[in-house]
Amino acid sequence: MVSMQVEFPNLEQLTLSCINVSMIWQATLTTLSWVENLTELIIEGCDNLEYLFSSSMARGLVKLKYLHLNQCKRMKEVIFEEDEEEKGNLIFPQLINLLMKNLGNLTRFYSGNCIVEFPYLKELRIFNCPEFKGFTPKAVDIDDRNDIHVLFNEQVIKFISYIFACIIMIEFNFWN
Repeated sequence: MVSMQVEFPNLEQLTLSCINVSMIWQATLTTLSWVENLTELIIEGCDNLEYLFSSSMARGLVKLKYLHLNQCKRMKEVIFEEDEEEKGNLIFPQLINLLMKNLGNLTRFYSGNCIVEFPYLKELRIFNCPEFKGFTPKAVDIDDRNDIHVLFNEQVIKFISYIFACIIMIEFNFWN
């Protein structure tokens, strides 16, 4: 949908609703300057979309404050990893509101090797995401029970403990 020939250097808000595409941005986008000013991204009803961002594109969203994903039936992950050797954390330095709703195939936020950080997150809402296994990349083995999925692993819990005073609301609803 968005290629290297199109630039929106002042774009702050983007809403895409009921767009029949399998990807919004080219996987090989190298010039990310046009997303640096994006503060609000709403994606809804994009049923063929499997992934929203590449890991390098996610690193360019330095001003993103609101990320709302709703009714994207095929979405598996929000961020896919381009390069297994990527170093450094994925940081959303200004994200305060994250909504994931009615994403029937969403299994992970990100399954790469990097840690995802939300230092200013105030509101996290997850509704009707029955396949969602969490923000962690893998299942863990607890007391000889295999394939136990945890929503937040130890690294995420430490991070949440660190910023818990800043979080206003965490809400989960995996049922209709």
